[in-house]
Amino acid sequence: MTSNPLSIAGFTAPGRPECLVCDEMHPLWPSRAFYPPFGDLLLDPYAAGLVMRTLAAAGDGSPECNTALLYTPVEAYRQGLVNLRTSDRQRRRNTKERQRGKAPALTHELTLYTFNVITFSWSLGIAEHTGGDVATTLLEKVVFPANEMIKDVPEDLLLMAGAVFHVALNSRYRDTEGLFRNLFRESMNLEVLAERQRPSDPFAGMHGILMTAASYAIYAGAILTRTAP
Repeated sequence: MTSNPLSIAGFTAPGRPECLVCDEMHPLWPSRAFYPPFGDLLLDPYAAGLVMRTLAAAGDGSPECNTALLYTPVEAYRQGLVNLRTSDRQRRRNTKERQRGKAPALTHELTLYTFNVITFSWSLGIAEHTGGDVATTLLEKVVFPANEMIKDVPEDLLLMAGAVFHVALNSRYRDTEGLFRNLFRESMNLEVLAERQRPSDPFAGMHGILMTAASYAIYAGAILTRTAP
């Protein structure tokens, strides 16, 4: 057992272990055993670390930390655009380049992807323990009930976040590796989906979608904690 609360097998979140918002030490949540192998999945370390910090804060009963943590990658992206004096037209062009795989994904997009990977992985665990189908489990036991409980995100952004799973699960690639590829592709649509719903403030839209994705992971983690032996 490692002494670092933000460590799992093969991966440790970059930076100091204390919460970046409140400076308290939130213990890792849920169990280390539930986490997918971040090291093997080659996830972005900063996005994966932010996801671990957000889940730890949720498990420690600190929703205000969640909200602030999840705005961090969006604000960093926004500030970078301001610093570089990037026009909206150029921003959209750059987004399309990332969607096509011609430019590296950014942290806010990779954060969404990491949350989605965790939600899928934990839904798979729930399905294995309850004898259900992973697609049905993910949508009917995680996404739909979580949507009913999320109060601080507008409904249209909830639908955008949930649609990522609908599209990924309806693809012809139904093995786990294929589904991860689908989730990555759909997660790269974060900015486009956000701007479609919030044309005057796509950054608020991105934050709302990230908040929803985090809520799905938290909900799945809570169910898995109750159902795993």
